[in-house]
Amino acid sequence: MSESGEVRKITDNIRWRDMDTDVSADGRLVFSSNREDNPRVDLNRISEDFNIHLIEKDGSEPKKIASSRHRELKPRFSPGGRNIAVIRSGARQQLLVVGANGEGERALAEADEIYDFSWSPDGRRIALARRDGKESGIWLVSADGSEPPFQLKNVSRAHRIVSIRWSPDGGKIAYIDHPLNAESRQLWVRHLDSGRDQRISPEDLQVQQPPEWSADGNRLLYAALADYRFRYDENAHKKVYEGAMHIYLSDLEGNDRQLTSREALHKSPVFSPDGRRIAFLYAPELNSRQLSLRTMDRDGGNVNEWFDSVARNSNLRWVQ
Repeated sequence: MSESGEVRKITDNIRWRDMDTDVSADGRLVFSSNREDNPRVDLNRISEDFNIHLIEKDGSEPKKIASSRHRELKPRFSPGGRNIAVIRSGARQQLLVVGANGEGERALAEADEIYDFSWSPDGRRIALARRDGKESGIWLVSADGSEPPFQLKNVSRAHRIVSIRWSPDGGKIAYIDHPLNAESRQLWVRHLDSGRDQRISPEDLQVQQPPEWSADGNRLLYAALADYRFRYDENAHKKVYEGAMHIYLSDLEGNDRQLTSREALHKSPVFSPDGRRIAFLYAPELNSRQLSLRTMDRDGGNVNEWFDSVARNSNLRWVQ
């Protein structure tokens, strides 16, 4: 979508699903898709293969750059745009790096589950949230495979780290700690120089992934459930969701600000390139399946709606 509100479809076909889009600084698009060269009905097929495709900035046809009989998901450009990191899901999950030209594929790490990963600002390392057997936490790997994986943080069996984002200054990693019991999902920051972990989100919130850093690396933008609960309505024969998902802005000094107020769904917030505005997805009810794209000023004011037909599992990228 352009600043004037013009919407342009980049891919469109009822036979497949294109998802997990990332955008390079020079305007190339990479995404995961179950598209096939010769789509046909196969009654014996029991699973789908999702592979990685690239669209050049000139808008040419998508080019397949990573494929296998398994699923390749969550492609993300390195900061310089030369490489793309991908999660491949088979009997175990692997973190792969492949050149943007489709060459030089190499596996950097594997685990029972890889929940998320994030490039360092210099593109030399990747932080990944993973579980392998009884161990769960954050690991660091070198992008060129020259050094073995290093465990940065370990969490107990009752917790999982499900989302991580490296700060723009390279000195911190934000992560969401997801407990497997009734505790709340909390946003934390690991300070790499000291090894100190700092809780960022208020204790009573259920933080949703992913968080987003401000350009100066001093604040974090995120969505979280507040006063959330659900019950089953015997008369209506359906689940009833109560509470709201709001957008918050927290800094490293312990200051938190709730930017939205209406009891509704506000999710997937991202900063504009200049940091003055925030784009997010909105719906009047927590269980809504169709959302709208909205923007607001960094202080929560001047809300505008731009597009009203967004799928619930969509993500946002704001590019220059």
